[in-house]
Amino acid sequence: MQNTVDLPANAQSYTSTPDWQQKKGQDQFGEDGINSSNVAMSATESGTTNKQAQKADPFVKKGISEPSIVDVVLPYATSAKDGVKRLGHIVETKGSAENNDVIFSDKNSIWYMEIGSGHHWAAVRVPNKVCGNS
Repeated sequence: MQNTVDLPANAQSYTSTPDWQQKKGQDQFGEDGINSSNVAMSATESGTTNKQAQKADPFVKKGISEPSIVDVVLPYATSAKDGVKRLGHIVETKGSAENNDVIFSDKNSIWYMEIGSGHHWAAVRVPNKVCGNS
């Protein structure tokens, strides 16, 4: 049985870039995208996880993974911070199948998020000076 995520009824339109390593016969999925609220995200930054973290909280075989992150988060994010909260909630409640680094941005902020284990994640807002905003 596969984990499922309830999707809100109020999905926004969005555009995404297909994964560049698509192989014939595989489902296509988005690497990154932008929605009608001008929230952008990149969700295919693979990372590594500490062995101790994996022992304490292993990845969930049927948890959220790279091919579904853009499709289940971006249509529902109204801000960069909102995208972090939505994906974080999914990781906490459904689990993650793998380590991923995700970037969310909007006109006011950029957030960097890491999924470090089956149910744990961390995110930080990139300071304005780094973003070029004052």
